[in-house]
Formats: sequence, structure tokens, C-alpha cells
Amino acid sequence: MGIVYRHQKKEPLTIEEMDGNFATLEKRIKNLESNPPLAESLANIVQEGERLTFQGTMGTNLGQVILPKVFPNYRQKWQPETSYYVLDWVQFKNGLYACVQPHTSKDFQEEQTCWALVFEI
Repeated sequence: MGIVYRHQKKEPLTIEEMDGNFATLEKRIKNLESNPPLAESLANIVQEGERLTFQGTMGTNLGQVILPKVFPNYRQKWQPETSYYVLDWVQFKNGLYACVQPHTSKDFQEEQTCWALVFEI
């Protein structure tokens, strides 16, 4: 039995109709308590070019983001007493290196944790 509304009936509800409304609501609440709806969680992240799409466990598209573009800053040959920042690229001997930790250079060999080899020249 569905809920009986006074404004639809256009007259006061009977005691039986009011009790029926409460019984219907109680039945629906017990059903929800016994069978709660499942929460959707993250199932998959798909990358297409510069776009990430988040997919839910129930097939819902949870959203998309566009990845930022990051460009290296080529600084030519490594120099001592120079401030370097993340994504600065330098040449040192036979390699091209990317700065991974900001620092002011002193001795390249002692600063190996500040640099990552991109490729050998």
C-alpha cells in the first residue's frame, strides 16, 4: 500500500489511512536497515592523453581532471655557484641531468642527490 496524502484525497484521513501510512513508512525503513544501499567507491583511473577519468565501482563516471603540462627549463652546461630549481636541466660531462631538489651548486659530484640522469650524451 502506498502513502495516502490528505491534499490528494481532499478530505481528512481516516485512522486506518494514517496507520497505513505509518505501517508503509516503517516497512520502508526496516527494508533500508536490512538492505542498505552500497556506497560507490573508486574502481579505476583511466588516462587518455592529458585527461584522467575516475570510474566508480557501479560504473559511474566520478569525474575528470586535466593533467598540468610540465616543461623542463634547459640551463645549458652546469655551473658552480648557481641556483638550480626542480626541472632545470643541465649538461654535465656526458649526461643531461634534471634537477630534483632546489639548491645552489658547489660541486656536482657532491650534489648527486640533487640531480637525476635524463640520458647520456
